[in-house]
Amino acid sequence: MWRAILDRLPTLTSLKARNCYSGDLMCCMCEDGEESVTHMLCFCSIASRVWQHIEIWCKLNRFFAFSVKDLIEFPNFCDLRSKVKEALKGIIMISCWCIWLARNQKRFSNIDVKPDEQ
Repeated sequence: MWRAILDRLPTLTSLKARNCYSGDLMCCMCEDGEESVTHMLCFCSIASRVWQHIEIWCKLNRFFAFSVKDLIEFPNFCDLRSKVKEALKGIIMISCWCIWLARNQKRFSNIDVKPDEQ
């Protein structure tokens, strides 16, 4: 997560910034924006569905994250007990990891991402 917060994941936009990539920058999961850490974990329609499922499962109010740091800080602003906040942080971190893995499966193995069926 620290790499995601610092925008150190090898997304297409970060690779282009380092002159390591010159192709299409569109997100392979939703094809609706440039693939950056923020897009992939906050704005991508796949990530949005994942967060929506977590909100329902954890009985949370709707939340919007504008950065990866917002995702990590979200439990601190919920009216939850300390242990429950830590559990929610863990769920969010694991979900970010799963989104990253799904991105890699789509990018490198062309496996479709289906958050509604997982």
